[in-house]
Amino acid sequence: MNREVNIAKKLSIAGLIEARDQSIRNYQEMITAYKRAGAFHKQFASYALGLDIDRKHVWFDEKFDVSLNEEIRKSVDRNAWNYLGEKAGLFDLMDASAREEFEKQLTKDVPVFCESNVMATFDRLEQEKEIIFNRGVIKVFKELDRTYINNDSFRVGKLAIFQGNYMGRTGTKIKDIERILHILDGKSPPDHAHSVESKIRCFYLPSESAGIIAEDSYLRIYRYKNGNFHVTFKRMDLLDKVNRIISNAFGESNRMGDRTKSKRWKRSSPQG
Repeated sequence: MNREVNIAKKLSIAGLIEARDQSIRNYQEMITAYKRAGAFHKQFASYALGLDIDRKHVWFDEKFDVSLNEEIRKSVDRNAWNYLGEKAGLFDLMDASAREEFEKQLTKDVPVFCESNVMATFDRLEQEKEIIFNRGVIKVFKELDRTYINNDSFRVGKLAIFQGNYMGRTGTKIKDIERILHILDGKSPPDHAHSVESKIRCFYLPSESAGIIAEDSYLRIYRYKNGNFHVTFKRMDLLDKVNRIISNAFGESNRMGDRTKSKRWKRSSPQG
């Protein structure tokens, strides 16, 4: 698979770490200044003003010093890890649920954003990037299994059919498919302004009408009157790559399950 996603060195790690360190130092200096102001304030008031930090209100006194400094550290480091994941291309490899899990994990446990942790993390991810991407491909297309009803039991077919509002799970799945096709084509996923999602949001079609609502070199998206979305894959070479990833993962005998046993499976494409 000819694909280059350098997830480690697209930006200056040292510069980002320096900005992170300066942020924390300046926040700590701010807290020191607030506490000093509070001490003067309480000479003529019963209490000093507090401060909202990362949506938490804090009253300053000595017992809050340790926990407050750690709260600041976590907030800054959480932002730094997310920024690095975005700019270095890690999120390009992840499906929507994997990225959600990544961000959820950062709300529980936030590693210190330092050079040793960053390099250790991204050295590991560099080695595992193929696994991460392939796992995301399989997850995305396996979830489409229930809506693919015009392909045989072993391959993803040319047409995907979605039910429901685009702004919900349907939109998330289509965005994942778009991301996968771009990476398999050796390209970076488009930003929002040039994405299929943006085209769909800008397209007005009365709810009772049917027609093509978005199209690019990879996908054609047609909405039927009943609200279903038909997504046609235009690049069969990329679809073949998807099927090879699935085949390597599941093998010939158990490739994403046998759809012929599903009540929804048909050999011909439905009309909406």
